[in-house]
Amino acid sequence: MPWLKLILTLLVLLPALPLPAGEPSPTTQFLPSCLQVYIHSRSADGETPPQPESAANLANLRPLRQGGYWWSERLVITPDPGLSDRFIRQVEVALPGAEGEKWPALVAGRFRHLPLLLLEVLPVEGKLPPTQPLDFQSVTDLDLFDSTLFSYYYGARGWELAAGGGLGREFFPSQGGSRREVEGEGILVTPEGLPLGLAFGGLASFPGLPTRDNWEKDVKVVTSQALRQTESLVRSQLRKAVLEIRLSLRSIIEKEEEYQEEVDALNYSIHEVRLSGLVTDRRRLLVPASLAAPDIARLEDIQVVLPDGQEVEGRFAGALGDYQAFWVETRTDLPPPLDGFTRLDPLASAGKDSGPELTSWLEQEKGLFLRFFVSFDLGRRREIADTDRLLGFHHGYRDAPLFSTLTNELPTSLAFSPDGEFLALTLAPRLPYKGVAEVFDANAAFLPWPHLARQFALPTAVDTSLIPVPAARGRRLIDLGVEWQGLDLNISRLFLAEEATRGGKIGLLVNHVYPGTSAEQLGIREQDIILSLKVAGQTEAIELVAEDYDNGAWEHLTQSDGEDFLQVWLSSLSPPWPSRENTLSLLLTSLGSGRQVEVEYWREGELARGVFVTSFMEEDFRNARKWRVASLGISVKPLTYEAVRYLRRPGPEGVLVADVEEGSLGQVAGIYPCLLITRVNGLPLTDMADFQDKLAAFEADKERVVELTLEGFGKTRLVKMEQ
Repeated sequence: MPWLKLILTLLVLLPALPLPAGEPSPTTQFLPSCLQVYIHSRSADGETPPQPESAANLANLRPLRQGGYWWSERLVITPDPGLSDRFIRQVEVALPGAEGEKWPALVAGRFRHLPLLLLEVLPVEGKLPPTQPLDFQSVTDLDLFDSTLFSYYYGARGWELAAGGGLGREFFPSQGGSRREVEGEGILVTPEGLPLGLAFGGLASFPGLPTRDNWEKDVKVVTSQALRQTESLVRSQLRKAVLEIRLSLRSIIEKEEEYQEEVDALNYSIHEVRLSGLVTDRRRLLVPASLAAPDIARLEDIQVVLPDGQEVEGRFAGALGDYQAFWVETRTDLPPPLDGFTRLDPLASAGKDSGPELTSWLEQEKGLFLRFFVSFDLGRRREIADTDRLLGFHHGYRDAPLFSTLTNELPTSLAFSPDGEFLALTLAPRLPYKGVAEVFDANAAFLPWPHLARQFALPTAVDTSLIPVPAARGRRLIDLGVEWQGLDLNISRLFLAEEATRGGKIGLLVNHVYPGTSAEQLGIREQDIILSLKVAGQTEAIELVAEDYDNGAWEHLTQSDGEDFLQVWLSSLSPPWPSRENTLSLLLTSLGSGRQVEVEYWREGELARGVFVTSFMEEDFRNARKWRVASLGISVKPLTYEAVRYLRRPGPEGVLVADVEEGSLGQVAGIYPCLLITRVNGLPLTDMADFQDKLAAFEADKERVVELTLEGFGKTRLVKMEQ
């Protein structure tokens, strides 16, 4: 009744009446149930504790101090700090006001659904400290209305007992039931100081209230022994179900010929990659690797290492479109998958509705779990088990349910319930770019296995544009084929595009269109402003925002600086022409080849649109392969399309100097990078093959003298070199 609620509210707001003389206060009644808990952490397997506070305590050689409460005559409950047994070196407890006398304690277990540790206090010289276990009262709604949240903790002023409002909020999900959330952590007590229930992790649990979370479920304890048994069983599965995947990623190494020792080291750390593959069926593995499209395009030589050490050949079988992972298939039968993988869709197989049932499953599985991190990145198998907590879930990319956890998620981690049931896997979403200025970055998160199983079964799960390509093409970029500059307010006004570009905050002003490219086919012209790209299958357009554009190393240089200075200075700089590896080309390359994209651009006061299919450009200078002339100590590359435009050449005749080795004939002769070689011994050059033919005799020591014609920086000169 409304008037009854009003009276109850007024009673709560009225100042508490003084207690009769000699009657115990709620504080004195509750304080004997409190304990001081000291948790000393340590490093394990070369790692520090995942929680920042525990890691800071370890670095400063101090214990983690937190309040505890007597659960029984020898057992104590205390908030779970997110430390597994391998990170806990020692636990001690002390009575309030008696910090000098401490008792050792062991972690006896963890509460399954509440973030609480259960500690067993050990006797000292056969004696235990005096105890006053929590004696929970039967609860009514009126009791909850008058309850107070007591918490014992270590703060800036030392150990304190705090009291606050305990009513909290109650939620009624659409699928039925209810839950109560309380701000703060501690024990809910009556006005007389008698315990009513637990409030930890935002959730409150009470005995005798069937309309709320079940008390017996919430206070269920999983013993450390039971967790160790589950860990042992899961490890035995993982040794067969998580295999090593060895593959090569082709990388562009600029000075590979001159510095072979460095390349050998890079071949191990960059070229050869060792990843974890999860067996999902008889001949297929899922590799949860954070690879972007350029990396996938350069995949080659995939080997799967079986548990007995045998290597079998693997084949790239498609990359996921929504997540950074790909499939590998073998012609050889693999070990059995995890139990959870044997049922492709646990919920659907039971004939249950997918939407509400998945939400119910997520709610039910919140709480304690075992996390296994498996990696091969150090050249050996690392398998680290840890405890963590699934605190709840939220909706992420494409509305996917994501578990939130107590500690940070690690890539390639698997979550198992305390009973050994496979729950979730960490994957990073393959997020679309929101703008050219943004760097691709996505954190891995735990996704429930029932959701992933359904996504994997969809026809659209695999992105057909994310595929390996031949080695020659794998070095190229995907681009529109334009040179551009960023905008500002004045430029946007000049082109009547202030509103379309939001005052020059978005948009790329086209300065040049290369012939035969997607931009030319679309009809894009100089002085058009490219505003956005919209990828087929994505709902939002990608607005283009210019970063600092690399206009070339020689932009601000003049001849007055002197050629001697130029030779030293330019040897360490990038080419003088604008780099084709700009933010627009890297964005398109990350999308993959064969992707349909709609481009929106501004021309003479009107919006225009066109559709193109992403494809690889021809080689540019940075990605072109080079040839080392050992006798001269220089490396050369072909005259690529952007260098042809910058040098105002009629065509790609000649070769460009890429590198010059220190102390070589070329350096002594005054050769430096990016000079154009147009003739050898007075004969004109056509291309790289022609240059190799004309130098063959000099390289084979059949000729002692060679003469090169060099062009660059506004002049032409001859150099003659003798072996």
